[in-house]
Amino acid sequence: MKAAPLHYATAIEDISAELALAVLHTLIKGGAIPNCRDIDDRTPILWAASNGNLEAMHSLKQAGGDLEAVDRDRLGVLHCAASHGYHETIDFFMEAASHPAVDQRDRAGHSALFYAVTYGHYEAAKHLLDYGANPNHQVQRGK
Repeated sequence: MKAAPLHYATAIEDISAELALAVLHTLIKGGAIPNCRDIDDRTPILWAASNGNLEAMHSLKQAGGDLEAVDRDRLGVLHCAASHGYHETIDFFMEAASHPAVDQRDRAGHSALFYAVTYGHYEAAKHLLDYGANPNHQVQRGK
């Protein structure tokens, strides 16, 4: 997969969280671009959201990372977090984003709540509903 080192720094699993965050900070101090894009047009913040890495998201935001960025499929932080059940990431986004849109739809018309429910993430779904997600949104499935 074509991605920058900063992307991978948000998803390191083989070292301690402290060391992974130190790697991220070193890359940022070394000039890594917080809003760089991978082959799927995802930013490091989207990678961090998909991995539930709140510390990385906070650091990237402080470095100028865009919390409201979307990828080529128009998946945003909420979609990524809800897909994996990271309700703390949902809370962070809703509190820190300039214009949080809880019902933002991806290219297929799916909301974050759709992903939370589809993958059985109760807490994520509950948090999205608490933030005002529309429980009656319907996806048009046509072929």
